[in-house]
Amino acid sequence: MTTVDITDNSAEVRAALEQAKARALEIIGGKAESYAKALCAPRGPKGNPFPTALAAQVRNSIAHKATKDGVAVGSNLDIAVFVELGTSKQYKAPPDWIQTDVKPGPNSGLDKWWFYDKRKGELRIGLPMAPTPYLRPAFEKHFDEYKNIIENELKKG
Repeated sequence: MTTVDITDNSAEVRAALEQAKARALEIIGGKAESYAKALCAPRGPKGNPFPTALAAQVRNSIAHKATKDGVAVGSNLDIAVFVELGTSKQYKAPPDWIQTDVKPGPNSGLDKWWFYDKRKGELRIGLPMAPTPYLRPAFEKHFDEYKNIIENELKKG
């Protein structure tokens, strides 16, 4: 009669998979952060009416954090959402921002809004601004690259 020894290595396999996942998420987070920062680069008055100093603040605030099951890339600045999405009547400013009484019409400035710059402690005027997406494209345009990173890390074990 033949004797077969069965060894349960499932714990080691699970641990290796978790390590590979953690490495892949950290690599993806770093790459996505770099892509987002490159897309958020100040473009000046012709490319983006957003003041270059504020755009630089947003760009420099972009960071990533890998968790057990995912990775987040973003900014901790309130103004960052307006760089990504732009300003318009469709996007409502946060309630702690002070809205103006400017009404749409000829030469009205349309969607002017005020916001309180917490870092500088002052009110600032915001003018209509086209969206300058930097977070969404940092992920969507590099999906295949991220998929390859995951595959490579899983192959390494």
